[in-house]
Amino acid sequence: MPDIRVELGCLPFRNDPLAIVQSIGLELAVFDDPLRLPGRIVWGEWDPLLRRIALYGSSSRSDEQLVGTFLHELAHASNPSRSSEAAASGFAETRLAQLGRRDTEQWAGMLRSLSRPLPARTCIYTDPVRFSAPDASRGLASA
Repeated sequence: MPDIRVELGCLPFRNDPLAIVQSIGLELAVFDDPLRLPGRIVWGEWDPLLRRIALYGSSSRSDEQLVGTFLHELAHASNPSRSSEAAASGFAETRLAQLGRRDTEQWAGMLRSLSRPLPARTCIYTDPVRFSAPDASRGLASA
């Protein structure tokens, strides 16, 4: 797996968000609705195993919120030194200010053009140690 620690200041930052993600070997998934989990709503996530940034709630968020979430997750993905929430948020705020209003609107439009509905079923196991396969003698549980 290639090392993706890059300083995004070196990239053509006025480029579109998909080109930036692809240039560092990542995938981008954008969903219309927020991801609702028990006790919280998720607007974005970086999955290092899938090497994917996922954005949620693209249809209900402002341009600044959507692009800010993208930049926040990109900060996590591009440099392990920005793994803390504070560092990623600081990076996103700085880059969002550098983009300006017109480019932020353009980026948000590009991100929304990639948006699709959330899958009907999402399996999330919060404690994989406790997960066990169904007992074969009882058959599979119906969903």
